[in-house]
Amino acid sequence: MDKYECPCTYIYDPLQGDPKGQIRDGTVFHDLPDTWQCPVCGAGKDFFWKLISKFADNNTYKIEGL
Repeated sequence: MDKYECPCTYIYDPLQGDPKGQIRDGTVFHDLPDTWQCPVCGAGKDFFWKLISKFADNNTYKIEGL
């Protein structure tokens, strides 16, 4: 499952969900409600970017498209 990062550096991880925002674990980013906001800074979904795995074996990420 893909992770998404907010400009404030919060990373939405679908394996964890967002308990504070009542988002269950296993909820992929595109299934979040349109009204969902970053639990740290309040940014909307449009401000997040997708992280892709740079190295499949060590959880290092880079921004997609760079």
